[in-house]
Amino acid sequence: MLYSEDMTGHAVIGEAAVRLALREQEITVDALLTELNVMLKNEKLSLRRISAAIGWLRDFRSMGARDGTAKGWMLPDVDSQSGGGKAIIRLYADDEDEIR
Repeated sequence: MLYSEDMTGHAVIGEAAVRLALREQEITVDALLTELNVMLKNEKLSLRRISAAIGWLRDFRSMGARDGTAKGWMLPDVDSQSGGGKAIIRLYADDEDEIR
């Protein structure tokens, strides 16, 4: 999948979830962590974002749901780019994606 510059941290976790869903696998914190580690090995350019997403998800193993405001990497500039509105995340299919 291609990333535009305006995408934020949730897109990394979202991409991992989409990859699991396309393979019809259960989407859990552990499954997301495994998929993010696979992505980490295959995609060197996104190293920092994937590593941050892995760290954020690891907190859920022991804590369950938590307040995500402590991690500013997820939506760091929503207010400045969208005037306080919603962040837009676009996912683009590449040649390897299959449409069913």
